[in-house]
Amino acid sequence: MVAASDSETNEEDESPMQSSTLVLQQEIMQGLLSELQAPEPSEKEFIGEETEESEIEPLQASEKLAQLYLKAYKAEEQMIIHKHKEILRWYYYAKEFESRVDETVKKEKISDRTARNKIYNEIRGHLSSDKMKRTIRDRTYRARKIYKLFEAVGIDKIERVTYSPSSIAKLNVKQIEEIINIYMQEQ
Repeated sequence: MVAASDSETNEEDESPMQSSTLVLQQEIMQGLLSELQAPEPSEKEFIGEETEESEIEPLQASEKLAQLYLKAYKAEEQMIIHKHKEILRWYYYAKEFESRVDETVKKEKISDRTARNKIYNEIRGHLSSDKMKRTIRDRTYRARKIYKLFEAVGIDKIERVTYSPSSIAKLNVKQIEEIINIYMQEQ
């Protein structure tokens, strides 16, 4: 379970910066809900073969614009597919992480927090980058929010989402839970 941190519980003391962050979070929440509740697309639209700029023969202006539009459209679609893969990878990382925490707590009869710290240290031992070692706790926390959301609404809903993992991670635990509750009520 994802626990709220101290920074997430003091939402009463809002500065203008916090207020704009809250507005952004509300927009992300509404957008995610809309995408999760959208009907399953019937078919993906065919996008023409990608050509390099040098391969475009002298064409009429409208044909050239159409080809450039298709290239841009294809690039956008590839970016969304990349976001889906990234969300899926963080989902599976968090799922395995939570499984290891539960297993360690039961096996070693230690607290959840102690188990998490132990696992963080084990993972750090396999990482070469200092930056990765420093950010593992924060990235794991963000991954756990992604896991919590898609574990509840269904992993198949990842394909409907156009938001990046970073955007989803900007939501706090209460907002993730609110999305889940609204989604479940409407199903």
